[in-house]
Amino acid sequence: SFDAEPVGNRVEIRWTTGSEKGSSHFDVEKREIKNGISTEYTTIEKVKASGETIDEVHYGPVFDKNVKFGSEYVYRLKMVDKDGSTKYSEERTVRIDKTNANLWMSEVLPNPVQGQLKVRISLSENNADMVIYDMSGREVKRQSISNNGIEQEVSIDVSTLTAGTYTLAMRSGEQVITRQFTIMR
Repeated sequence: SFDAEPVGNRVEIRWTTGSEKGSSHFDVEKREIKNGISTEYTTIEKVKASGETIDEVHYGPVFDKNVKFGSEYVYRLKMVDKDGSTKYSEERTVRIDKTNANLWMSEVLPNPVQGQLKVRISLSENNADMVIYDMSGREVKRQSISNNGIEQEVSIDVSTLTAGTYTLAMRSGEQVITRQFTIMR
């Protein structure tokens, strides 16, 4: 699988392989579409491959911060084997709109969590609430944050919560972003 997703003021690129045999690396490639005309692909990052595995491997996220609002980009993977042969993934088109920049939250790290979870956030409004819900949908923790559009890291103490799966929701006005995480003891 291969996915490129606009998140705030950047694009996050992730992919998964089901198995690998003789793989060397992946080139993450991007082209821009301006007024219906496409530029040539350029490599924005090279990622070392696992090489030999029968297991599923998750790659990324690769962050493309070189994007502009109102622009459209196309991403693909160039898969390079040790013998020099190449294959390409399907293309993913991403449009960067102002609506993408109003609210953004990274995945929870580490995941699983033991004491403190960390997320990176950015929002155009001044305030937001970070709310943690258990699997039954009951609110178990709330923390208010202030932000001025600058990306920042937020830490939340979850050491008093029991082991299990939870949902972290960031709420600002009518917008909500959720991320799932697990607490291990």
